[in-house]
Amino acid sequence: MSEPGYLRTLRIPGVLPVLAAGTLGRLAFGIVPFATVIAFATTHGFLIGGIASAGLMSAIAFLAPLRGRLTDLKGPRVLPLLAGVHILLVVATTLALGGAAWPVALVLITLAGATAPPIGATVRTCWSRLVKDKDQLQQIHALDSIVEELTFVVAPLLTTVLLAAVTPRWVLPIGALLLLPATTGIAWFAGNQRAAAVAAGEDPAPAGRRRSVMRLADGQGIVIPVLTLGAVGGGLGVLLPALADHTGNIGSAGYGFAAYSLGGVVAGLIYGRLRWHASLRRKYVIIAACFTLGVALLIPAASTALTLPAVFLAGASMTPMFVVGYLLVDERIQPAQLTEANAWLGSGYNIGSAAGSALCGLLVASLAPTAVAAVFTAVAALGVLGALRIRPLSPATHARPAQSAPETGPAPDAPREVALSKETS
Repeated sequence: MSEPGYLRTLRIPGVLPVLAAGTLGRLAFGIVPFATVIAFATTHGFLIGGIASAGLMSAIAFLAPLRGRLTDLKGPRVLPLLAGVHILLVVATTLALGGAAWPVALVLITLAGATAPPIGATVRTCWSRLVKDKDQLQQIHALDSIVEELTFVVAPLLTTVLLAAVTPRWVLPIGALLLLPATTGIAWFAGNQRAAAVAAGEDPAPAGRRRSVMRLADGQGIVIPVLTLGAVGGGLGVLLPALADHTGNIGSAGYGFAAYSLGGVVAGLIYGRLRWHASLRRKYVIIAACFTLGVALLIPAASTALTLPAVFLAGASMTPMFVVGYLLVDERIQPAQLTEANAWLGSGYNIGSAAGSALCGLLVASLAPTAVAAVFTAVAALGVLGALRIRPLSPATHARPAQSAPETGPAPDAPREVALSKETS
């Protein structure tokens, strides 16, 4: 097996264009939610701004697997169509905000979230088809995760610049328009890959109705750890400001958020180059256990000088968990369901984050910080149990499942025996 560096991985034909298009699309998804809050708040107050943001983000998160399933069924050509509808709804929202019809604007922005194209999930599916070497595949998933994190750092800064130049509500369509070149580029490259795979007999077109990814034991085992990761991240979004408030400087919570994200970036860069000879299932269980240990360190460290190091260590599991999760998707999930499965990872994190924020908001009002940290340690431990739902592969089935005929009834979850060309996330 080769020992490629990041630069060598980026030289694989198609990788840079897909990464660039994906980054452009993610930039749009960083601008639109931020601009939504500002646009609604400046015209109708922060209560309406919060409701608008909740509607947009909930529609994006809860319906992402459905849009991923649609992309698997219809092919990547559906992405520009979804983007077009999304943009029209965003423009309609902007126009509605110009008058007194804010309830209509709320409905429109929620519908816009429901039609957001699954950019990230489709990009991850592209890596599964573009990159054949398992070490390079691990690296591109790690690099993609880091670029995604950095994109969501740049997006608020760019939005701030745009807000200073134009009326807040018009920042919405400016951000959404970035989806047109992004989805067109991804659809073109992904469509070529899909056509080549079908011609080679590697990726048959989906046929008939299939069981949802979340009805499979492997699907549940892949998503549950990311769900708990999101829950802890959402909880920290409330706990860290609460801890900072006890010191009389709530603004210092930003250091904790930075430490959590920095832990993920540093660990991601290291993990992308790491050669760890273990099954993906074992790696996932170990990473989930390390995440639980990192969160547990917050129990004695809460409200002390050790809070930042503990948060950094907890965050260090974030990128490696996503990388292995995406690799497991490619190893365990049918080729015709890859986009849906990848979408479930993003949705799982976002849904968990919302639940974790709400839970922590309830807990900090009645419990000491150490007790809150203990509750979220237990939540993190559920991720280990979830990872154990993934069944070990026997030596004869150390491969990704093959495409099967349409299911007419309950089917076994066991992966088919086919040649393994790559490990996937």
